[in-house]
Formats: sequence, structure tokens, C-alpha cells
Amino acid sequence: TVEVTSKVGEGTMVRLKLPLTLAVIETLIVESNERQFAIPLDAIKETVQTTKSSIKTLKGREAMEIRGEILGITPLAELLNLEDVVKGENQELDEVKEETEDEKVSIVVLEVNGQEVGLSVDHLYSQQEIVIKPLEEYLANIPGLKGSTIMGDGQIVLILEHNELMEMATS
Repeated sequence: TVEVTSKVGEGTMVRLKLPLTLAVIETLIVESNERQFAIPLDAIKETVQTTKSSIKTLKGREAMEIRGEILGITPLAELLNLEDVVKGENQELDEVKEETEDEKVSIVVLEVNGQEVGLSVDHLYSQQEIVIKPLEEYLANIPGLKGSTIMGDGQIVLILEHNELMEMATS
């Protein structure tokens, strides 16, 4: 709502009233299994570009060394159970595509309450300020989701809940 009040000789006041359900946050747009997601910037410590060969398996989990520290890595697609959805649609492409050791991997390092975890994603896009729209009731209880937004091109992008992602990745 927009309210405009004016008094001769005193000036004009313009007041914008926004619903509490609308909030603007800074995010990083990422892609995983051909789907885009927004991760709030306040939970991102850094992003790292690396190769498949630098990611090792320790105790059955992926990890890599960053500045002398071991960082656990979890594919975002695995956390959100996206792997089977896209592979089923593009099975022929998956058979042709061969992974190489120098294939680039993008890692988003989340830091929540002093804990760190790396989320591997297919692509990093840009930082964007977005408006959070609440999820419909049937989506509101899905772990890892905070809300959604509509991008400039009309695409709907889900906003990820970093606290829940951290809990899912470390459990």
C-alpha cells in the first residue's frame, strides 16, 4: 500500500506498507541437477572452485582439504533427493557423459554456529537480492526449504534454509 499525505508549507510524506511475509535477502544463486536454488549469503563463508581429483573419500564421505583444514563435502542434489529425478529424464545423456578427474566442481562453504560444510553444486551464478515468498502449505514441511522467489525471467527458484541443510549434511 502507498499512502501520500501532504501539508501546505510543511512537505509531503510517502509511506510504503509491505506485508510482513515479504522480506528481501541477499542470496547466491546456484544450480544443481539442472535446477536453480538460492542460498542466503549470511550463511556462506566462501565459494571454492576445485577439481574432482581434489575431493577424497574419508570414512565413506566426501571431503577435501582447504587451507590445512578438512572440510566435509555433500552434493546438494543428494541432500535434496534430486539425483533420481533428473537422471531418469536424461538417462541417455548420463550414459554418454564421462566424468574426468580434472572436471571442475563448485563448492559452497556454509558456516552455521561455527560448523562448516561444503555443498557441491553444478554451477555458481550471481549474488542477487530477492524477495522471499512463503511456501504453500504442502511444501512448507519439506526439510531444507525456506521459501521461494520469482526471478526476472519468470522462473521460480526455491530458497534453501541453511540451518536445516547443515543439520542434514552433518547427520
